[in-house]
Amino acid sequence: MIYLVYGVTASGKTSVGKLLSEKLKVPFYDADDFHPSSNIKKMKNGIPLNDSDRKPWLKILRKNIESWQKDGSAILACSALKESYRSILMDDMKIPMQFILLQSPISTLKKRLESRKEHFISPTLLDSQIKTLEVPEYGIRVDSNVELEELVKLIVKKVSKTNDLGVIGMGTMGKNLSLNISTKDFSVSIYNREVKGKEENVAGDFANKNKDYNLMPFNSLPEFIGSLTSPRKVFLMINSGHPTDEILTQLMMILDPGDIVIDLGNSYFIDSQRRSKFLAQKKIHFLGIGVSGGHYGARNGASFMASGDKYVYKMISPIIEKISALDNNGKSCSSNLGSDGVGHFVKTVHNAIEYGEMQLIAEIYHLMRFHLNMNIDKISNVFKKWNKSDLSSYLLEITSKILDTKVNGVHIIDLIDDKAESKGTGAWGLINSIETGVPFDTLSSSLMFRYLSSMTDERKMASDTYQINLKKGVIDEKIIEKAYSAARVINHGLGFNLLQKTSVKYRWDLNLSEIARIWTNGCIIRSKLMNDWIEILSNKSFEHPLLHVSVVKELKKLQPSLSELLSVAIKLNCSLPVHSSSLNFFLSFTNKSLPSVIIQAQRDFFGMHGLNFKDESQMKNFNHQW
Repeated sequence: MIYLVYGVTASGKTSVGKLLSEKLKVPFYDADDFHPSSNIKKMKNGIPLNDSDRKPWLKILRKNIESWQKDGSAILACSALKESYRSILMDDMKIPMQFILLQSPISTLKKRLESRKEHFISPTLLDSQIKTLEVPEYGIRVDSNVELEELVKLIVKKVSKTNDLGVIGMGTMGKNLSLNISTKDFSVSIYNREVKGKEENVAGDFANKNKDYNLMPFNSLPEFIGSLTSPRKVFLMINSGHPTDEILTQLMMILDPGDIVIDLGNSYFIDSQRRSKFLAQKKIHFLGIGVSGGHYGARNGASFMASGDKYVYKMISPIIEKISALDNNGKSCSSNLGSDGVGHFVKTVHNAIEYGEMQLIAEIYHLMRFHLNMNIDKISNVFKKWNKSDLSSYLLEITSKILDTKVNGVHIIDLIDDKAESKGTGAWGLINSIETGVPFDTLSSSLMFRYLSSMTDERKMASDTYQINLKKGVIDEKIIEKAYSAARVINHGLGFNLLQKTSVKYRWDLNLSEIARIWTNGCIIRSKLMNDWIEILSNKSFEHPLLHVSVVKELKKLQPSLSELLSVAIKLNCSLPVHSSSLNFFLSFTNKSLPSVIIQAQRDFFGMHGLNFKDESQMKNFNHQW
């Protein structure tokens, strides 16, 4: 932290700065010592400095501030009268600074100047400085017309370290994240809104139940913000959309320039970009960080997909890295992936792949249970066996545990309503796929299936009306295993292709291999397969991920099993929508001649939308006279 003691001449900057240096045990510097000789000569002759005079001086100070900041903390006494001067010193908010404005009555200031000897500031400059001073809304303001010891004692109290960071939102994720951070030797302020009859004293109750952790609860937002060390670091763990915008509007009124807001919730990346611009109006930093790992990851180590200003991220990275999961090499599964919004976009694609992975497992369960005469225990054992192979994944692991769980002697899976919900990330992923013009068939199918699952009444009526016979059959387990493996590879390839193409569209220069690395642990789609993608994606050519040599070799072996599985499943009247969509994509992707030629001809026939001939030397963008 750099402490800037500022104000007009004779306000006590040097005296306060030196004593504050002793109390805080950090070096003290006087900005006047860095003035070029031409400036000193002007001031001795009672000539006010203009902005041209000050600019070189301020740049000299900024370079020194950068050096002091790298070494730790420092105190600088400097007039810094204008906002533009302070902005230069902060390097446009990139250097964390605590501003301490000293204010005194004009009469006191004049007496102090008159009593000075051998000081190059002329008393006639006082009026000029008072007119120039721009008093900001941020920082600390103190009346320096008091005894020096008492004044510095007051400043020390105001700048003394309180809590390292604050977490807003005490839902399941917020609570577990707070505990995780606290165990890493950070002090945490926690806040939750107060809603009579619904959410009352949530933060206080949680802190009382966890007294062994370094948590300080608040139900007042201004008091919560006041408890944080500057620059304040505020972690948001609240619902996306309007709730996030509402809390940001409140925070904007009470935070200071240089403070940092970190949105760890699921947010649409366009919203994150907008919010960053919104807070920048007051020079408040905003970082959008996608988080995956559920409540277990929040408590024990998740995957963090960060984005925003690199310098600002460095200020919070010690916290993020300590609460992250670790990859196979012991490196934290966290990374700053790019500019504003990128982190939340990458999390959206993570969830898009997750949608497909979940649906694929659900389809295999359904096939085995209702068409292959396998009971729940046998299916669970198959998943456990697969999880010890190259198919190993977190989702496969938890599915076997779900199948093993019983309530009052009954498998819980037979008690759960078969409606699958979604919170928005799947739809965001599909919207981006459409806007970028990139196919993501497995996401589309899995999302549409969730919507279909909610049509409970219609499905019951359709079942009674059509009375489709669910046939039983036999499929070799090895065929199922290979088919499932093929669909997973295709699903991942589609997800990484969306990342790749969107990166090109927005010029993000995403490192896909790094994204795969931080997805190897902590997140929901962590798997043995994800470790393989690190190497696959290290080739930064802009080929489709499914065209990489190792992927091609694998899919050539696996695709026949996927085709065989689906042909048998259709005969058994078994719906496998995501397995089917993955195969349909693959068969179209690998066919250089598609039926879309008919579609384009139809479009030109009824709408004169234009045609191109295959031979580039022939006609382009013409309308045939049908």
